[in-house]
Amino acid sequence: MPPSYLLGQLSLIAAIISYLSLLLRWPKSNSTSTKLILNFISIISAWLVLSYSFATDNFGLMIVALNSHNKAPIIYKLVASWGNHEGSLLLISLIISFYINAQYFLSRTPNSYREAATRLGCWLGLMLLVYSFVLANPFV
Repeated sequence: MPPSYLLGQLSLIAAIISYLSLLLRWPKSNSTSTKLILNFISIISAWLVLSYSFATDNFGLMIVALNSHNKAPIIYKLVASWGNHEGSLLLISLIISFYINAQYFLSRTPNSYREAATRLGCWLGLMLLVYSFVLANPFV
């Protein structure tokens, strides 16, 4: 089992837990901004682990073995990280997390609208990550 397997799984689990803590408002002591930043960091770390696995030809991951070649140029290897079903779902999750953070920190709307938009984005991101973790996991 390659170390990228464990790092990727932990990153996805951390992102799912942070989405759940945002949606369930648990624990009440932590602020929303801390949870959003934790979520973004965990998703981007999963994406970086996947991209690094493609760049270094880590054929221990099935997704790399099926979608990469050791003689391909580095740009093709990096593009292959989102050129498949699992990688593109992870990239979409990263984009949604980035958008939620940008909307939360840069929005000038009243707090009730900002919280509602953040919760809606969190539901969307949570559903996408749960699907990615259960059915289309890139770290197997």
